[in-house]
Amino acid sequence: PYKAITGHTWVMDVTPDILQLDAGDLQCWVDSEMEIRLQHGFSTAEFAHLPVLGVPGWWSGQDAAFYADTAVFRPRRKHSPQ
Repeated sequence: PYKAITGHTWVMDVTPDILQLDAGDLQCWVDSEMEIRLQHGFSTAEFAHLPVLGVPGWWSGQDAAFYADTAVFRPRRKHSPQ
């Protein structure tokens, strides 16, 4: 693996009360939201890059300098509404 290896994620903004759900109810909520989104279609522009080695605990040497590398850890792009 290398520092800039990425996956693609679909970020779901949620309210704090959603994060308080127990695991089963949270899974049902996510499944329902995904069903709605998939029925309405989506663009790959909605995906965000996830630097896999930036997930805390997955790679040694994850100090402030590691995360300050803007070639890997860039601000999230804003996409225009369709």
